[in-house]
Amino acid sequence: MRPISLVVTVALMAPLVLAPATTRPPSVVAPSLARATLSTGAACATSPAEARSQVARLEQEWETALYRRDTAFFRRTLGDDFVMAGGPKPGGKQDYIANQMAGSTAPSTVTGSPPPMNDIRAFGDVVIVSGVWTNKAAPAEKAAYTEVFVCRNGQWKAVHGHYNAIPPTGR
Repeated sequence: MRPISLVVTVALMAPLVLAPATTRPPSVVAPSLARATLSTGAACATSPAEARSQVARLEQEWETALYRRDTAFFRRTLGDDFVMAGGPKPGGKQDYIANQMAGSTAPSTVTGSPPPMNDIRAFGDVVIVSGVWTNKAAPAEKAAYTEVFVCRNGQWKAVHGHYNAIPPTGR
């Protein structure tokens, strides 16, 4: 039996609901490359550096999907056992998707950015991402996050996200 690996992403990968229309976008880089690399059923990565790079691309895609309210992206990227913690209401995959779709779509000029590579740690088939996310569509909105990804059947699946809103400064 092959060991299960997890990836955690904080700040960029997991969305956060700060208000009904506010969420933290995940970052994913080059979605088409990530899908081409991971859809074969082969191992997600052959080295920690490759795993970090694949998850960084996924995080950038996540952030763009958040701004676009792309439910299809989240349905395929979140594991069925995804757990969302932090914020006012914990939940699962369907709760996360519903929370992310609550706001308005950002302008098409607003897209995701890859997280800094030092915010991504790879442990075989598990990757952990953590950091601080700033909503590009509403820069006063920030959230600290951690996300965990596991390689399943050759695809990175988010299995856990912890998101906490950061209050605006000056209050």
